[in-house]
Amino acid sequence: MPRALIVYYTLSGNSKQVADLVAAEFQKNNIEAIIEEIKSSDAKPSTFAMMKHGFLTMTGSKYKLDNPPVNDPRQFEYVVFGAPVWAWRVCPVLDVWLNAAQYDPAKTNFGAFIQCGKNGFEK
Repeated sequence: MPRALIVYYTLSGNSKQVADLVAAEFQKNNIEAIIEEIKSSDAKPSTFAMMKHGFLTMTGSKYKLDNPPVNDPRQFEYVVFGAPVWAWRVCPVLDVWLNAAQYDPAKTNFGAFIQCGKNGFEK
């Protein structure tokens, strides 16, 4: 049975909802879906989290993962990444995970889903 890895990062829970929907679609097509949540204690939700993390993203601050990638993307036929947009950029927590993992582009098909607020998405 083909397998899909769905990797996501979320502060608000929106990316988790999309990851669950993507997993359900894979399962409808007889593809085993494994979901992996990226965690970073450096990024915590708060009243001003969006402004804080947007500023840190724009200044190039680095985030640390709480743990390295759990699943090896090379072992999956499909890999889908998901995260919010922070300051018109890919969420840096996802970027750290992407750089820590290894890939086999000859074997794996890749996809992504990105959530953003009501403006700036066209960038």
